Amino acid sequence: MGWKALRDEFNITHPIHVLHDAQLVCIGTRVKTRIAYICMVTGHIIECCPHDFLKEHYPRIANAKPAHLVNLLKRKDRFGKSVKVYSFDFEKGALVTHHCERTGFFNTTNDGDLMFKGVHFVRSHDALERARLELGSRIEWAQEEVDFKAGALASAQERLREHKSALMRLENI
Repeated sequence: MGWKALRDEFNITHPIHVLHDAQLVCIGTRVKTRIAYICMVTGHIIECCPHDFLKEHYPRIANAKPAHLVNLLKRKDRFGKSVKVYSFDFEKGALVTHHCERTGFFNTTNDGDLMFKGVHFVRSHDALERARLELGSRIEWAQEEVDFKAGALASAQERLREHKSALMRLENI
């Protein structure tokens, strides 16, 4: 994947991670983790606010040729120590096992995900317990939405009946 090759080549000390769907590597701060984006396909750089982040912190990246960045990002990363961490994929309903060199925010899993407290856990049991709590909250919110919309539907149906009834009375005049 190459995010680690990029980090090592340019001595990046800020949080770095991959947006897989968009094929972007993000560099940021602990507060704003997406300040600079590097396209993994073209090597082009997009900077958000502050616009001079790379020039200030990593001028070699700001001045690098896109082809060099792409070559780095195509490299197969090599990792030293491998620690298992766990997260939960809510869409698939599955426990996900990741590997990393160091745990905790603002470290990155070997597959490029930024680790967050309450999302990535050293113990699978903790990830599953957090998922249970999260799913309980999601179910509660969804039920509240269903109840609200059911009430709104009942109201709308009553208004519809009243309007139809009024129209029928009008037709009989």
